[in-house]
Amino acid sequence: MNGPSIKKSHEPPRPVLHVAATNGHVSHEALPQLRSNKSFWAMAATQFLGAFNDNLFKQLILLLATPTVAQVQAGTADDLQSKAQYVFAGAFLLFSGFAGYLSDRFSKSRIVVICKVAEIFVALLGAVGFFPAQWDPKLGIHVT
Repeated sequence: MNGPSIKKSHEPPRPVLHVAATNGHVSHEALPQLRSNKSFWAMAATQFLGAFNDNLFKQLILLLATPTVAQVQAGTADDLQSKAQYVFAGAFLLFSGFAGYLSDRFSKSRIVVICKVAEIFVALLGAVGFFPAQWDPKLGIHVT
């Protein structure tokens, strides 16, 4: 009779954390020191920069999707913010299941590194769209 298969991971085993609790309070001396943990700071920096990049890119796209005053006055205003929001939400819905599958199958640290490298390339491709050939210096907007 065979037992369930156990996933072999390339990650080092996690240390066992023993927390001494008295009267429902956790002693902070028993918790690990994060101040000197390089993995903690690397993950915290990665999370911060990833969230900053996502929010900055999203706000720039939403700003471009907002009609200008000239378009509103001319009656040709088309507010595309809701469509842009659908694209951003759709990406999370589309890729979250696949990401979960990959993180169950492969090393999570390797998946994080690959995703961050891919995120850099996608952000660079997105940044290309913000550097058009023609700009109107008086208005500070792109002229098509």
